[in-house]
Amino acid sequence: MGSINQIMKDRASCGDLLECLFDLTNTDISVFLALNDSKPLDLDSVAGIIGKNRSTAYRSLQKLVCMGLAVKETENISEGGYFHTYTRVGNDSIRNMILSRTRDLSGRISEIVNSLDSDLSSLR
Repeated sequence: MGSINQIMKDRASCGDLLECLFDLTNTDISVFLALNDSKPLDLDSVAGIIGKNRSTAYRSLQKLVCMGLAVKETENISEGGYFHTYTRVGNDSIRNMILSRTRDLSGRISEIVNSLDSDLSSLR
């Protein structure tokens, strides 16, 4: 997981910010970057792009979908059956989610700082 110290460095990237705010692993970031917001990819394609097995790619895809950073669609096969494809949400959505999480984080940090006196005195 990315840390706040990592984010405060001059060379922090959007990937570092996503790691920190969404508790993503390096593999999660690789999957996120493999996804496109216009061309859906199936599980095998994602696994091939990131060079990991299907179960690893699937776990990261599920995490990204749960966090709202990716979308899972079900495609029907004409002969019967189905498969899933994944796309990344658009940059505007990602930007809005990052801004929302930073506001939430800032509010939570303020709450913790405001309870500093009582928290420190209870540790004695």
